[in-house]
Amino acid sequence: MQGQVELSDGYLWRAVRSLEEQAELHRRLGSVKRQGREQSTAMRRHAEEIERRSHVLRRILVERGDTSVNSQVPRKRRAVHSAQRRKSANTLE
Repeated sequence: MQGQVELSDGYLWRAVRSLEEQAELHRRLGSVKRQGREQSTAMRRHAEEIERRSHVLRRILVERGDTSVNSQVPRKRRAVHSAQRRKSANTLE
């Protein structure tokens, strides 16, 4: 049973990271100058909503007492590592 809990926590932490990366992407897309004001505003609002979801999920995991490595790594650093993994995976193909 404990192994299943740890496995599901791992999946939940991956979901947190994915949401944070999505929020960052939408924030960047919202700052693109070629877009109209409405589209840019919509992207930023969507980024804020995604970020709220990641905070809720993160808070649940932390309150449950999950002390995994994922919970201790700052979000910005995880995003950089994730981008580096994707880049190295692309170069291997």
